Amino acid sequence: MQKLGAGGIPRDFLDTIHSEIPTLIFSGSYDPVTPTWMAAEIATHLPHSTLIMIPEMSHIVDGLTNIDCFDNVALNFLDDPLHQVNYDCVKTMTPPPFKLK
Repeated sequence: MQKLGAGGIPRDFLDTIHSEIPTLIFSGSYDPVTPTWMAAEIATHLPHSTLIMIPEMSHIVDGLTNIDCFDNVALNFLDDPLHQVNYDCVKTMTPPPFKLK
């Protein structure tokens, strides 16, 4: 039986998770939810993780160019999670040019 703390939250809720399962982690430089420092910390506890930083991304990829890159990286990882993921294309994921009317 799981031990519950205040409010019914499991006492181990904030404990660090360690796993040997291959894990793909995306993080963006403008992500307020999971900032890059936090993604890097998470990756230290997942020895078979691949951390991919997308410089112009926030928490989602909406609005960036070359969205196919994100999809292809994720699909290639799912096809073969133990293989080295090629993610050079993330450099081309940029916001559209800023235009004034």
